[in-house]
Amino acid sequence: MALVALLFAFWGLAHLRGYTYVAADWISPDHPGHWSDYDEGVYVVSARLLNHGYAIFSQVFSSQPPLFLAGLALALRLSGDAAGAGHLYSLICGLVALGGVAWLCWETLGRWSALLAVTLLAASPGFVIASRAVEAEAPMLALSSLSVAAAARYARTGGRGWLVGAGLALAAATLSKLLAVSAALPLAAAIGLCALQGGRGAPVRRMVPDLLLAVVCAGGPILAAFALLAPSQQYDQVIRFHLKASATSGIAATVGNGATFSTFFAYDPGLVGLVITGVAALAVARRPLPLLQVLWLLATLLSMVSYHPLFIHHLTVLLPPMVAVAAGSVAFFEVPDLGRVRRIVLVALLAAGVLAYLVWLPSTLGRSGEAFQPDRDSVKAARVGWLRANSRPGDLVVVDDQVLAVAADRLVPPALSDTSTVRALSGYLGVPQVERATADPRVRAVLLTRTFKNRPDIYQPYVRWLNLHFRRVHPRPGLQALAYVRRYGP
Repeated sequence: MALVALLFAFWGLAHLRGYTYVAADWISPDHPGHWSDYDEGVYVVSARLLNHGYAIFSQVFSSQPPLFLAGLALALRLSGDAAGAGHLYSLICGLVALGGVAWLCWETLGRWSALLAVTLLAASPGFVIASRAVEAEAPMLALSSLSVAAAARYARTGGRGWLVGAGLALAAATLSKLLAVSAALPLAAAIGLCALQGGRGAPVRRMVPDLLLAVVCAGGPILAAFALLAPSQQYDQVIRFHLKASATSGIAATVGNGATFSTFFAYDPGLVGLVITGVAALAVARRPLPLLQVLWLLATLLSMVSYHPLFIHHLTVLLPPMVAVAAGSVAFFEVPDLGRVRRIVLVALLAAGVLAYLVWLPSTLGRSGEAFQPDRDSVKAARVGWLRANSRPGDLVVVDDQVLAVAADRLVPPALSDTSTVRALSGYLGVPQVERATADPRVRAVLLTRTFKNRPDIYQPYVRWLNLHFRRVHPRPGLQALAYVRRYGP
C-alpha cells in the first residue's frame, strides 16, 4: 500500500505545474464531463484575497463553507504563494483520502481488501484528476474518508475516542463541502452496530449517549462556524445560492444528470463492475461492519442523483466509497468458517469482477496517463501577457476568467472573485454590483473573455458602462476578448 501511495505521489508531483486537463474523447469539451480549470482560478484568487486581509463571505463571495478556502489560503501562505501550491494542497488531500480508504477497509474487511481499495483508487482517472484539481472535493474526500474509517474503528472496538474523531472529521469535511453530510449515515450505523455488538449493557443505554456525543462533535463545529463567520451572508452564499441555482431555469436543465453520470462511470467501467461484485460478495459473506461502506456509497449516490447543476468534478465524491465497496470482492480471504458453498460463490464473484476490470484496465490506465497535457494555450498566454502589460503589481484587474488573474499575478475586486455563469443566472452577480466593483480606482485593466462577454442578455448594460468609463483597446485578434484600460482625464 505504501508503494502504491508513493507512486501516486510521484505522479502527482510531476504534474503540479505547467499542465492542464486534457480534452480527449473521454472528456469531451462539449459536455460537462470536460474538466475545466475555471474553478481553480476562482478558488486561488479568493484564497489570495483572504491572505490580503479581505473577509470571507462579507467581502469575498464563497459558495463553499469556510474551511476549504482557509486551508487553501494557508497552503499559499506557507509556500510564499508559489505556483503549484494549490495543486500540492489537493495532492496532499488525495494521499490522505488513500490512507483513509485503506484504514477503513483494513478495519472492516482486512489487509487484502485495503490493498485492493488503495490500488483501485490510485488507478482511477477521476481520482487522479481530483487529486490535482483545486476544488473543494479534494479536502472533503480526505476528511470524510477519515471520518468513516474512524467510525469503523469505533464500531469494532467500542472506544468513544474514535467516535469523537469520526464526528470531528465529519464536521471538518462538511465545512469543506456540504456534500460530506452523506458520511453521517455510516457514522449513525456505526453507533447502532457498536450498541448491538460491542457495547456493554443494554443497547439503548449505549446508543443514546453515543449518538448525542456524535451530534455534538459533528454539529458543534459546524454551528460555531456558521454563527461566528458572517452568518447571514454565509447562509445566503453556501445554502440559499445552491438552492437558487438548482431551481433556476437554464442551469438545472442544461444537461440531464444521467448524461453526466454516464460520462463519469465511463472513465473507469472496470471499477463499476467490481463495485457490483463487491456488493454481491458482501451480501454472501454477511459481515456487519462492511455495511458502513455500503451505506456510505448509497448515501453519496443518492445525494448526487438530485444535485443540480451537476458537473463532473462533483461525482468524484463517489470514488472513495466505490472502491471501499469494490474491495469487498476479496473479503472472503479474511472470513473464517464461510462454508464450502459460500466460498465457491465468492471465488466465482471475484473472478467475474477481476475479469471485467482487467478487460477495461488498459483503457483506464490510458485515461489516467493522459489526464494532463502541457499547458501551451497561446490564447491564454496572450491574455495573461496583456494583463501584465496593462497593469502593475498591486493593481486590481477585472476578469471573468480568474485563471488569467492568477497567472498574471494580479488580484481582482473581492466582489468579483467568482464570475461564473451559474452565479450570474442565479441573480447573485447583478450589473450594478459588477459596475460598483469595477469603479474601484485600483482597477487598472478589464479583460472580458467568458461570462461578461458571452452573456449580452445579462451584461450588455455593463459593457455600455465600460465604454463610458474606461477606454476600449483593440489588441491583436488572437486575444479573442473585450479589453479596456482605465480612462484618465477627459
